[in-house]
Amino acid sequence: MPLDLPALHQHFAELKSAAQQANPPAQDDVQQALCDFFNAQSAQQISLWPDWQTLNLQLSQTLFQMLPPGALAFALGDEFSSEAEQWKAAAAQHGIQLSWLTTDPQRGTLSPETWQAALNAGPRLLLLDAAAPTGLIYPLPRLLRQERPSHPIVIVNARPLAAHAPLDVQRFNCDALLCPGNALFGPPLGLLYQRQPIQSNTTAVPSEALSALQAALDYLQWLGQTYGVEFAERYAENFSGRPLDYKQAMAAIRSYEFELSHALLEELARIPGIELLGPNDPYRVEERIPCFTFRLPTPPEYLPNTPLTFTACNNLLKIEAFHYHTSDEASAVVASLRVSQSANRTAKNQPEAI
Repeated sequence: MPLDLPALHQHFAELKSAAQQANPPAQDDVQQALCDFFNAQSAQQISLWPDWQTLNLQLSQTLFQMLPPGALAFALGDEFSSEAEQWKAAAAQHGIQLSWLTTDPQRGTLSPETWQAALNAGPRLLLLDAAAPTGLIYPLPRLLRQERPSHPIVIVNARPLAAHAPLDVQRFNCDALLCPGNALFGPPLGLLYQRQPIQSNTTAVPSEALSALQAALDYLQWLGQTYGVEFAERYAENFSGRPLDYKQAMAAIRSYEFELSHALLEELARIPGIELLGPNDPYRVEERIPCFTFRLPTPPEYLPNTPLTFTACNNLLKIEAFHYHTSDEASAVVASLRVSQSANRTAKNQPEAI
């Protein structure tokens, strides 16, 4: 069943409004819902943090204090994200050798040889993003099935992927998974799954944030029940009840976002001189999320006014679409970039004044 975007917006607004007027949920109940979403074994494996930055700061400090000075750690993903900066600072403070794995500069892929060499080097910790800034989804379940002789602690950063695809900590086979609440369309809390206790949190989470997070989770459950029934067979053997609803929701979102990725790839390819990073085949959109990083011959003077997420960093532009965006909105933002590039080329080709 195709997503009805006006109905999604309306129902989410109604849930948020109702949550603001009702008594806040018990934190244990929210943790159980997150346990169902992430497919954890117990709600006790889930903890909530006042914000994403605090979670990364405290977890990085705790983990690097556990490792001996000089220990080796590898990271995969966005080296320049806000959370990466926190992990780099903590590594430097505790004398940990933290380095980012080299990926293909165009596609963002990690070669099997690079991954095997990293495992053979004996790292004590692996810090792995679930997806690349280029939109490529890293095959973490496959990578983490390989034998790891040094038995490193495995930390997965789900932030890049959480809004776009089903998450399953059992498939990741990780020791911990971090996710910001706003990646699940809730408030920017820090969400942490731990297979075994690593980091405890004694800071209370505001009741209004608990209400907003529960409203977001209720929205995803409703979305799965309403639009994800066609995906039930894919998951029904291993899931039922609310966990199945969540899987159906994210599968429905993923299916719709295939269309967004296809539209954006075709539109971006029409911009003359564009350098598009990451997977760029519009018929292999299952390799990516609708997040696109690229360079233009002439950077725009102003970022387009668009409902999509649009950022600029280090001469790179980045567009990210979500399930509540339309294909027309995606096409419009790229069309505005194409017009600006055409205008720049025309201006450069004008004869100089005598």
